[in-house]
Parts: sequence; C-alpha cells; structure tokens
Amino acid sequence: MKTVKMYLGKKYLYVLVKGKSVTGQKADKGEGFKRTSVRLSFSSAQSPLNRARILAHPGDPWRIKVSAPYARSLKLGNKTDKYWCFGKHNGSYYVEMKVPIFEDTKGVHVVSTRGPLIKLSAKDAGTRNRLSDLLINTVDTRTHRLVDTASFQIKKDDL
Repeated sequence: MKTVKMYLGKKYLYVLVKGKSVTGQKADKGEGFKRTSVRLSFSSAQSPLNRARILAHPGDPWRIKVSAPYARSLKLGNKTDKYWCFGKHNGSYYVEMKVPIFEDTKGVHVVSTRGPLIKLSAKDAGTRNRLSDLLINTVDTRTHRLVDTASFQIKKDDL
C-alpha cells in the first residue's frame, strides 16, 4: 500500500487504497494484485469489542462481506450496485470500497447504528478525540499470507 484516502458521503464511507502489485517481495505486472483481498477492520476506541470488518475478495466481484460481533454477516453489492472495484491507473493499482454508514444522535457509525463511531454529532462534541482505529490488511487469497498492513486512528475531525 502506498496511499489510503477516505471520504465520508451521505450513505457511505468511501475508501481508496493505492499501491503496487507484488508477488513475494518483488513488484510484478499485476499477477499478485489479481489474487489479493482487502480487509478493513474498524474498532471503537472506547470498546475494542465493538468492531466491524469489511472484506473485498477478488473471487466475489463487486460484493463485500460485512461482519460484526452483534449481527449476522452480510454480503452487499451486485453487478449494478457495486461495493468495491479494482483497477490500474498511472502504474499504480487501486481498490475502492464503499462502506455503509448510519447516523444517530451520537454521530456516524460504520456498518450499523451499533458499529464503531467515525464522526461525532454536533451535540456530542465532548472531549473525545480518538473515535476508532482502522486496520487495513491485504492478503494473498491463494497462500493466505499477509501482503501488507496499515493501521491508523480516526479522530473526531478527520472525516
């Protein structure tokens, strides 16, 4: 991974991950990229047990799998309503995902109204600065080995 960008829309959090295609430890011409899954894991800063995971798998085009401890796993997306896509632009490979968000009196949550907070409401501005932690893993679907990982905090005014 070279770059991660996020944009908060009205219904979705859009996540763009750019990078190089690698096989082993060497850059290739896209062979590794075509068999790499991307996994997003959001964890609440207040309760690590409050988490949500989103998986984009190359064997399941356009659909994401959403998992959370308090709900059944769901698959979202189809050919006309795509939740993820991948491609190549200017020598870099990218994966773009849209993650469902929900708003309530506390703020904006990922996956459901019980999911981790990513933006506080104007009423609940409080003293909390760190809302969630985001872990992004790319995994080779054939060998199940970790290709790359990135981790960062989502703070109250980041999105």
